[in-house]
Amino acid sequence: MGSVPGGDDMAMPTVLLVDDDAQIRGAVRDLLVAEGHRVLTARNGVEAHALAEAHPPSAIVLDLLMPVAGGWDLVSRLRELGLEDVPVILFSGSADLENEARRIGAARWLRKPCPFDRLLGALREVLPRS
Repeated sequence: MGSVPGGDDMAMPTVLLVDDDAQIRGAVRDLLVAEGHRVLTARNGVEAHALAEAHPPSAIVLDLLMPVAGGWDLVSRLRELGLEDVPVILFSGSADLENEARRIGAARWLRKPCPFDRLLGALREVLPRS
């Protein structure tokens, strides 16, 4: 769990990246930082909830299927924090991804693996313009 160097600049959009796969987390984190985002990473919904409470994100890139607490649990807990308006991009290998995304109210959904430019495009669509 943690943030990326340079993450203290509050003018940068904050993306909360939640995925249990360390390789995916690292690659996506590096990509987002290179694109100018402040990135907070979590391995599961419990870590993500703590980060979102301390540092409300501009958007969330969320894997659905994770141990400890998955995407479903996190989205429910975010509503309790009053963060239901934070756009969620469901980034998962779930077999029924589109229906799962609609059920949790995700702004966008992308099946893993996908080209990074599709993920960046989805983020650009949901992040508030500065």
